[in-house]
Amino acid sequence: MTPFEEVTQFINNGLSVLKEDTPKKHREVFEVSLDQIFGAYKHLDESYIAFEIPKKSGEMRQIEAPNRKLKWMQKGIKAQLETLFEAEPGAHGFVPGRSIQSNAGMHVGQWYVLNLDIAGFFPSIKRGRVQTVLQLDPIRLSKPAARILAEFCTRNRALPQGAPTSPTLTNLVCMRLDRKLEKLARHYRCRYSRYADDITISGPSKELMHHLLERITKILKTEGFQVQESKTRILPTSHRQEVTGLSVHAFVNSPRTYRRHLRALLHTWQSKGVEAAMQSVQITDETQFIAIVRGRLQHAQHTNNTAEVQRLRTTFHQLTA
Repeated sequence: MTPFEEVTQFINNGLSVLKEDTPKKHREVFEVSLDQIFGAYKHLDESYIAFEIPKKSGEMRQIEAPNRKLKWMQKGIKAQLETLFEAEPGAHGFVPGRSIQSNAGMHVGQWYVLNLDIAGFFPSIKRGRVQTVLQLDPIRLSKPAARILAEFCTRNRALPQGAPTSPTLTNLVCMRLDRKLEKLARHYRCRYSRYADDITISGPSKELMHHLLERITKILKTEGFQVQESKTRILPTSHRQEVTGLSVHAFVNSPRTYRRHLRALLHTWQSKGVEAAMQSVQITDETQFIAIVRGRLQHAQHTNNTAEVQRLRTTFHQLTA
């Protein structure tokens, strides 16, 4: 099988997946020929329309949208990629069944939330990286076919923001990054998630968040990425904590777990002293610790004001009297 035949088969496998999920009356051409692939390949540079849209910051975002023919082939590539690999558990962007809600839900009830942004996310993923991951497990294309398919998915030697393949390919490229950061978070008993270029780590102390920020910055650098420093935030529970634009104070996935952690913390404080309780959540400032516990009790009362919460508040008042 020639490289172009391999690419044609790959795209058609994806189009057959789309065909199964499309009502008959809306079905387009669900198979492309080798000649069509050749024709599209010769005119890739001419197959995009570039324009700009405003960001929330007021800056402009460059969009490079493929024409209808190339877009349809890219949809086939995307469908086949999604058949062959599953994004890491920490990845929530552009993954079926996951969303900004599931991403934010990972960090509900945490003492501190670290938000950081990868600078120039799509443009920083170059054609060579795309070709490499297409050759590896679980895709396993031959090197020549991977090079051709990478050219179908990139423009100016990078992932274009506007192509249907780009979001899926970012998750494929970031699989190793996600594994490293998930392992790092687990080691420190923290939580990790990524939604496209937005990375979030949450855990028990500000000092730990600063330490993890340094570690994450180094890991990102080894993976070919950089932190957008102007967007880095460490948010304590006493402030409004947001993850991908959603407040993680606004909903609690597991009130029972939330109360159990509070109860265990107050029990440690009552039985072993405030220093032991502070150590258990890696906080060194007593005033800050008391303020955080007070804020979490108020949050528990607001979301689920049970008799147990009232008992916890009574214990807290006794300890701080």
